[in-house]
Amino acid sequence: MEFKQPATAEEYLRMVENFSWLVDKELKAAEDEISANPGPLQAQMLPKLVSLVNVTGYMRGQDGVFLNSRPFDVSSFQSELYKNEDSFEGRLYKLIEKICETTEGAAAFKVRTEEYYIRNRLPRKNP
Repeated sequence: MEFKQPATAEEYLRMVENFSWLVDKELKAAEDEISANPGPLQAQMLPKLVSLVNVTGYMRGQDGVFLNSRPFDVSSFQSELYKNEDSFEGRLYKLIEKICETTEGAAAFKVRTEEYYIRNRLPRKNP
């Protein structure tokens, strides 16, 4: 795969829009699944959604991510980028709230989140 840097702020916005389409599809699938069956098993899908929503924030420049990688200014698109991120965050929060309505769901979310972000990212020791 060849890595290609967007040449303009408009190209960067198109890239964010394309990525956002993927995030929207993942959130929609999770919304449908959790709406139908909001159990501990569905808590397993939440950490990946948190990661995807975080990336939309990073693409906007959250926490200074990508700010030094862009050779152009995207400030004219900031309000669009914020709206996109805010929409995804709102949907994600609703999913988390739904899962955490039960003690079992909240516990499953906590365990899976720790596994996803901490345990699975630590170097493994060879036996």
